[in-house]
Amino acid sequence: MAPLVTMVVAASSPDVSSNGQSRHLYTPVGEVQRRTRIIAPIEPGVGGWVDLTTGNLQACTSSTPARGCEVMDLLYGASTTATADTNGAFKRYA
Repeated sequence: MAPLVTMVVAASSPDVSSNGQSRHLYTPVGEVQRRTRIIAPIEPGVGGWVDLTTGNLQACTSSTPARGCEVMDLLYGASTTATADTNGAFKRYA
């Protein structure tokens, strides 16, 4: 499994932790980065979390998040069943 890359998103949600920001994890796939997990704002003390600069900065990033973590994992299909004759084309089925 490819390593996870943590990126902090500038958008924020209601202030739950000291800074109220959600975190997004990305995994490299080919030449792009796919968002693979969204971590809701973490309350201080959950998984050793304090804030974005101190404490366990990897809180809620493990495959089994610590108790109290609120995460949403995003899974992508390995292939598609979509077909088209040309780029941007679509077909209408009755």
